[in-house]
Amino acid sequence: LTLVNNLFTNTVNTSSFDQGGIDFEYQNDGVKTLNNYFEGNAGPGIEMLAIRSSNDFSTNHILEGNAFKGNGTANVGSYKGAISRIGAAFTPTGVIRDNLYSESTGFLVGDSFSGFSQSNNLAASNSAGLYNSGAGFSAVQGQNAWSYQSFDGSSWSNLSFNTTSSRWQGSSSFPFMDRFNSHPEACSTCWVARSFTAPSSGILSIRGRALKAEIGGGDGVLVRITRGTSVLLAPQSVGANDQEGVSTQLDGVTVQAGDVIRFEVNARNENSYDWVSWMPSVAYTSYTTSLAGGNLSLAATASASSTDTANGYAAGKVNDGTASTDFNGWTNLYNA
Repeated sequence: LTLVNNLFTNTVNTSSFDQGGIDFEYQNDGVKTLNNYFEGNAGPGIEMLAIRSSNDFSTNHILEGNAFKGNGTANVGSYKGAISRIGAAFTPTGVIRDNLYSESTGFLVGDSFSGFSQSNNLAASNSAGLYNSGAGFSAVQGQNAWSYQSFDGSSWSNLSFNTTSSRWQGSSSFPFMDRFNSHPEACSTCWVARSFTAPSSGILSIRGRALKAEIGGGDGVLVRITRGTSVLLAPQSVGANDQEGVSTQLDGVTVQAGDVIRFEVNARNENSYDWVSWMPSVAYTSYTTSLAGGNLSLAATASASSTDTANGYAAGKVNDGTASTDFNGWTNLYNA
């Protein structure tokens, strides 16, 4: 089983155990959890249970390129954080690598993760410093730092939102994109992109996986990542039937406030069956507040004398990069 490019968010607090994003409950082997996004779950983003009898197992898992933000809001025992291991009936095994996280209740929580090899799991600088294109998708250009654009061979322009189909599109049938997928037009020099505008100066890490969402034919696509006119990730080929896809991982990307990082898709020679699943995450691993134009508020740590975190009124929401016009809007955005 491969779980890729999904949102696992806002599992509610029912005063029970678990209540997380994914629960590895009993007799699991070889599950790949790749480039998903976990946010605001009452329990952990992912939990590994080892509480059953001796014939239970949880082995050979790959947890790679995921992003975790603000999970474990109920703060119950070990049922919190990004990834929680609960119980010692056996030792779960696998790989935990290249994940991004912003978690006040911890990254790895509970019993030992000694059965997992671990590498390059990176913390965002603060709660405002982690963004996901799926969670941040909206009908407004620039909201949550994301925009939706196309390149016609000479210049970039904004797409228009179609309220009927809930997707961004060009003036003709193509290109278009929805929360999870992009579809380019039939033009060898054209690109369609979901674009991240850096709200502050600093150093970014990027995670993502681009794969074909439909495999009925065509000649595949090209994907790349750019910063302005600079190519950060050279064009990668995704074949017509490729549902494993390519990892689009970058670390140490320097940006100044206002820089645009584009996640671009090109149709190659023709664009039949060119739905491409790609849901990138971006995290600030450090801020460079001395550069002109940097948003200093995003680099600050907010605190309060008391908070109602059970209902989502955490102090860090005042500088999380999301604007709202009233108190209820703030609450609704947090719970969306």
